Amino acid sequence: MNVRRPVSLFLGSFVLGIIIAYNPAPTLLKVLVGAIAIFLYGRLIYLGKLNARVVGFIIVLFLIGFYRFKNVEDMYDRYAARVVDLGKGNKEITGKVVSIGKSTNSNYYIIRDAVSDGRDLGMARVYFSDEIITDAKIGNAIRIYGGTSVIEEPSNEGEFNQKNYYRSSGITFIIFAKEIEVTNDSYDRLRQKVYEIKQAIKSQIDKILDARDAGLFMAMLTGDRSKIDKEQKKTYSENGIAHIIAISGLHLSILGLALFEILRRVFSVNVSAGITSVFIFLYGIFIDASAASLRAICMLYVRFMSLAFGRTYDSKNTLYIICLIFLFLHPYLLFNAGFQFSYVAIFALNSEVYIKKKEKIKVPAVIILNLFLFPITIYHYFTYPLYSILLNLVVIPLMPFVLGFGLLSLAVSFVYIPFASLIAKIIHLIFLIYDKLCLLLEKLPYHILWLGRPTLYEVLYYYVAIFLIMYAISNLYVVPRVRRPLHGENEKYIAIRNRIFEYRLYNAIRLVICFVLFAMSILIIGIRNRNDLRMTFISIGQGDSIVIESNDFIMSVDGGSTSNTSNGEYILVPHMKSRAIDHIDYAFITHADSDHTNGLMYLIDSDSDIKVYNLMLPVNAKTDTKFNKLKNLARANDVNITYLSEMDKLSFKNGLIDINVLSPDIASLENKKMDQNELSLTFRMDYKNHSCLFTGDIGKLTMDRMVDDSYDVNNMKAEVLKVPHHGSKNSNVKEFFEIVKPELAVVSYGKNNTYGHPHDVTMESIMDTGAYILKTGEKGQIDIYFDKDDIYYGTYNN
Repeated sequence: MNVRRPVSLFLGSFVLGIIIAYNPAPTLLKVLVGAIAIFLYGRLIYLGKLNARVVGFIIVLFLIGFYRFKNVEDMYDRYAARVVDLGKGNKEITGKVVSIGKSTNSNYYIIRDAVSDGRDLGMARVYFSDEIITDAKIGNAIRIYGGTSVIEEPSNEGEFNQKNYYRSSGITFIIFAKEIEVTNDSYDRLRQKVYEIKQAIKSQIDKILDARDAGLFMAMLTGDRSKIDKEQKKTYSENGIAHIIAISGLHLSILGLALFEILRRVFSVNVSAGITSVFIFLYGIFIDASAASLRAICMLYVRFMSLAFGRTYDSKNTLYIICLIFLFLHPYLLFNAGFQFSYVAIFALNSEVYIKKKEKIKVPAVIILNLFLFPITIYHYFTYPLYSILLNLVVIPLMPFVLGFGLLSLAVSFVYIPFASLIAKIIHLIFLIYDKLCLLLEKLPYHILWLGRPTLYEVLYYYVAIFLIMYAISNLYVVPRVRRPLHGENEKYIAIRNRIFEYRLYNAIRLVICFVLFAMSILIIGIRNRNDLRMTFISIGQGDSIVIESNDFIMSVDGGSTSNTSNGEYILVPHMKSRAIDHIDYAFITHADSDHTNGLMYLIDSDSDIKVYNLMLPVNAKTDTKFNKLKNLARANDVNITYLSEMDKLSFKNGLIDINVLSPDIASLENKKMDQNELSLTFRMDYKNHSCLFTGDIGKLTMDRMVDDSYDVNNMKAEVLKVPHHGSKNSNVKEFFEIVKPELAVVSYGKNNTYGHPHDVTMESIMDTGAYILKTGEKGQIDIYFDKDDIYYGTYNN
């Protein structure tokens, strides 16, 4: 029996158990996975590849994966509950430092055995500013005085999952320190010394390279990415070469094997393996090894052990077993992007396809690698750099020169800085080549494919299709070459020729099927469907942000938050990329408050690659200076500006979408003391047989006017109501809600906000109309779908 197959099935069963435990699968997915599993297991048993014992192990490992994840999840939830029980405000926490680092904006410690009020809280990341004086060393026990924060799940599609990320690292909560005090003198001398060497090397790098190059090289050598130029990081990411600014498992493997081969020329195999193992161990401490780096270190150790004991090294079995061990210890690693990229990449690079087990198909490794990494890339980053394969053909071969000359200049810098800086010019030249190539490729058509985030079904279909293609190719016939007889055709020649024709026809049919499978998998995973109309109320914190999609027509209503001032970068852009939205045709802004504008301003002014074409403002924006910054940004970025007031009408998509503006009215503009909230752009959108009323932050004054006005109240009726002013008690006019009489009312606000939004009295007035209320503070992102006959909704959380 091939040992590799059972080990891969064991790992697959364990992973499936984790997935089902993490997110109980929909019935359709369960049926699909079950059908595939039954088919594969049945076929393998029939062919004699599996026996009852192996099948038993498969079932046991599935159950272990399921209950192991549940056990770890319950542990983290208990820690989180204890942190919540501590309450708000600053508190005293003790722990032991296990790592020291620096992020872009602050310093941090990672501590274990965190305790407060006698309760164990697990591990924490402690952030502190430069003003806080601390001389803590790795291994020191410390006392921290500061505020705590639990790590919450994302509230929107496309938002980074901090909860999974931190839990995959073993971290349960965050501390924002006001004071830090060392409470003992004992520390880990080895780890602290390695850390001090790392700081000395970083200091030398700053001396021999300019700031931009130093930040990049520092990330490549030490793993510290805090000094990377933000624009440079974005450029590398968008061009598919961001892996060079992280110490990947592949880098470690190359470094370890290169050192081993050099040492073998001088020492024995065992001595060379021993020295290399010690070096890799220390380097792992030096870079605070990630899961991907630890995978490479473990695989190197297994390889060296196989050499020492004279055994055959099986890279795939080693990969499977290491992956199984790591996932048992830390099940949340399965959802870590770096972990996924590392293991899938090594699997792909070790995959070989045979024709009838006789001839290898010479497929370049870079193509196989990109085929396997494609769905992971678009799942986590939503876009795909089309020319990244070509760029990596230049970038990767130059990397050894970067590291080689970098290490040489670093060594020389401890003797003579000017000469070290001269050597470092070679590094600058290579980085310049990288930059120029990126700029060149960005000018090519379809440089970045905006594909959005695929669903689990789509990813599953893609990988099933890829494996079926590999199976089909491995069973192609080898067509022999036969020469025509000198004295004419005979029966034997005719029979061989007919057989060759059958082989070629068989191969052609299989290749056509492979092409169709591949084309369908790419189309399914890469095309986002936007039929009819989808309206998304983004959970943006204390503010409003609404995105409306209908095929390629995109509208937005407001976009801002006061509780999350970086909402444009960390919520709006990721959300829109996850939906493959690269433009906004019409952006409506109801009024100038930052909780409705700062996110959209980021989209307009940044190079987020999301183009805003038209900005729709209330008519009072012509004279209101609060709108000046927004208008100036729009003009500077070639965004058309349109002003709207009561009675204006707009029509989009050949009359499929109609806009009727209800406010502000000209009379209200003449009242200089009017609260600007009352002048919010208010309009009704009609789509087919459905309608939605957008109200901005209007209050009682405007709501009373709209109720009492002679303007046709039928224009106020709507199936969906965006609740005014986040549900404020000052926006509670029962008669207004009774006229609108919505089926769904959506209120957008930040959880635990200081304004008391939404107010109970306002909610009761809306509920009295029979409306069902949806709250972003509770449900996260809220999606409302419109088709010809009905509307329905979905929520991101719960």
